Amino acid sequence: MQQVLQDVSGEGSMLLKHVSAPIAAAYDFLTTKQEEKQIKPPVATPQVNEFEYDDTYTSPLANEDRTVTCPNSERYGCKDLWVPDVYGEFCGVCENCGHHFPLEYHWYLKQLFDRDSVREFNREVTAGNPLEASGFGQRLQAAKDKTRRKSGIITFEGRVQGVEVVVAMLYSDFRNGTVGSAEGEKFVLACELAKLKRRPLLSYVHTTGGIRIQEGTLGVVQMPKCTMAVREYVDSGGLYIVVYDNNSYAGPVASFLGCSFYQFAIRSSRIGFAGPRVIRDTTGEDIPPDYHSAKNALKRGHIQGIWDRRDFRRNLHKALETMGGRSLYYR
Repeated sequence: MQQVLQDVSGEGSMLLKHVSAPIAAAYDFLTTKQEEKQIKPPVATPQVNEFEYDDTYTSPLANEDRTVTCPNSERYGCKDLWVPDVYGEFCGVCENCGHHFPLEYHWYLKQLFDRDSVREFNREVTAGNPLEASGFGQRLQAAKDKTRRKSGIITFEGRVQGVEVVVAMLYSDFRNGTVGSAEGEKFVLACELAKLKRRPLLSYVHTTGGIRIQEGTLGVVQMPKCTMAVREYVDSGGLYIVVYDNNSYAGPVASFLGCSFYQFAIRSSRIGFAGPRVIRDTTGEDIPPDYHSAKNALKRGHIQGIWDRRDFRRNLHKALETMGGRSLYYR
């Protein structure tokens, strides 16, 4: 009798479970919906972004009343961009694919550093024609008249969110950012000032076309000279950061820029020892279109990261605050 009662009760429980399951599911569904109605979604609190770019400088390119086509339009379907938008509000970046259009170095001087914090030094050091190369003196003077500067590098002190830095900037407007005796001397003086004041050293490469061949050995010797100055600075406890942009090639990249432990590149920049034309003339072969891309430089381990221009200021500040450990020498 006991066994019969157990079997009957077990079958009855299974039967009751099958009958009540749909009712229980309906009850749970209605209860959950009621609870969801009572819970209100959290209200997003607006955050103030202290790293946003301001209107202290507008690129002259933004004054052109026309549109520009993104180079990646066929691949990613990018629409034509209105020039005042792309070079003004969008920081020279395609909204769709993130392609970075080149911007003049003035944009970085005004947007990357704290307002009115840039203080240039050694401006009087001037590039010359020590070997009296034929016709080079006139071209050099034309570059000076065009830029109203005396060399292809700008050295200055500045602040990034309150952090004092010493900066050496190679820029394209003066002989394509090539390095000669004057540029090398100014870079060494920047290293010495950073070491003396115990400040981080930033080398921003707007563009560099290599060593100035018109100066011969005097130009080539700038590579070991600047490398030794950087080495002494780093050995003294300095933080040396290099950021590449646009086209960064040849001797400087292979020496005093490439020896940094912390190297980054702005997206869409091209980095390498020799440019496509030099490689083609030397080897007789064409290289793949993306051979010098920042992405490939990251894969090869040449750089440690790729930065978006719109995040340049934020990422640089983060690097200054975190790299080198908790006891950074300039704190």
